Amino acid sequence: MSSSPGASPVQLAGQVGERALALTGVLELDGGVLGEFSTYGNGQRVRGVLVRIGAAPRVTVRLIAALGEPLPALAEQLRDRVEDVLPGARIDVAITDVRRQAAERPSTGGPS
Repeated sequence: MSSSPGASPVQLAGQVGERALALTGVLELDGGVLGEFSTYGNGQRVRGVLVRIGAAPRVTVRLIAALGEPLPALAEQLRDRVEDVLPGARIDVAITDVRRQAAERPSTGGPS
């Protein structure tokens, strides 16, 4: 699914977050201590995804990876999945922590 024309930054961030969490090596998205790495809009927040739209669109995804995942490959898989949400955008992936995978992981990707 590619981005719809006129989609808001928070809608795009929600799409990016869903794609990130669909990867088996991504345990959760990291919005930072105070939520500073989040996209806000329309009464919603998407933690761990910053979307900037403009002449030079940019997406930053901060995530916590599963222990044992090859991190460069995980970042590249995420970039590939995000590319059609904002074609031509710069896509930065920050892996902020690595943890053992729990039996259940929280759902934190969509707007809240």
